[in-house]
Parts: sequence; structure tokens; C-alpha cells
Amino acid sequence: MHSNEGDYKVWIDLKNGEREALEYIINKYYSDLYYYGIKLSKNPEISEDCIQDMLITLWEKRNALQIIYNLKSYLFKSLKRRVVRVLAAEKREEAHQENLKNILPEFLFSVEDKIIGKQQTQENKQKLISILSKLSNRQKEIVYLKFYQGLNYDEIAEVMSLKKQSVHNLLQEAIKSLRKNFFCLDRHLSVEKLK
Repeated sequence: MHSNEGDYKVWIDLKNGEREALEYIINKYYSDLYYYGIKLSKNPEISEDCIQDMLITLWEKRNALQIIYNLKSYLFKSLKRRVVRVLAAEKREEAHQENLKNILPEFLFSVEDKIIGKQQTQENKQKLISILSKLSNRQKEIVYLKFYQGLNYDEIAEVMSLKKQSVHNLLQEAIKSLRKNFFCLDRHLSVEKLK
């Protein structure tokens, strides 16, 4: 059994029709889900709508739900699927000829994000924003899930439908890129100041 027994109990309570379990899920995870949905969709309304749809579906189909042991990764994966479906539907309306199977939400990092918030100066914040924008969408998403949401490799692999080793490799590449680009940019800015 997975070490997260609390999630398992909440899930069983939900399946048994206890409204307190649904309220617990909303109180504990809504905020994280909301911001993750915005990262995926770049639209607060889409994020909110998808979360509400997901929670309604959880309640209405609670009897048919399979047993899960990690509630947070399950909710993130479920939300991601819904956001991708909504984005795909919007894309279909705009251009019927596009192949929608390749749709991937773009990840954006903002000044308010935790990693940037920990930087001490405005200059470092700007450098970090610039460097984060150079990561691939998958790398940005992995950085967000790992460092902002605290998911482990197995959970990230589940959310992103990747193998654990792929998650590890992508995260290591992202960290290397961040380090390399941060120091390169730092040297470049130092030279510019001397001119």
C-alpha cells in the first residue's frame, strides 16, 4: 500500500458518499489545482471551470471510481486531461484542419511564482524569468510540479504520462540549463555594466 494512507481513507469516504471527503478535497487541493490549471491554460476561467467539472464528476461517479493511493497526483492528472480537452475544443473552433493530437499547453512562469519570489533582487528575478522561458514546455511543467507542488518523480510521471526515468532526465536537463544560462547571463550582465 502507498505510504499516503490519509489519501486512501479520503478516497474510500468519497466512494462511500461522505460529503465531508469532497469538502476535504476542495479545502486541501483547490488552490494548488487552480494555479496549475492557470499554468496549463493561461486562463483563470478555464482553470476554474475544469476544476468544478472535475469535482462534480468525482461526486457523481464516485461509485465507479477505482481505488487510488495518491490523491494529489490523481487530481492533477485529471485536471490536466480536462484542460487539454478544453484547449483542444477551442483550437478546433479556430482551425478545423489542425491535428489536435499534438496540442500541449504552454507553461508560463510569472514574477509571483515561488522560485522567483525567493530571489533577492529584481535583477535576479528578471534573469530567472528570462532563463525559465528558454526551457521546453515539458521542462517548465516538471519544474513547476517538482518545486512548486512538491510532487515526487512517480507522481510527476503519472501526471505527465511519462516514465519515471524520463521525468528524472528532463528535470536534470532543466536544472543544468538553468544553472548554465543563469551564470552565462550573469557574466554577460556584469560585462555590460563595466562598459
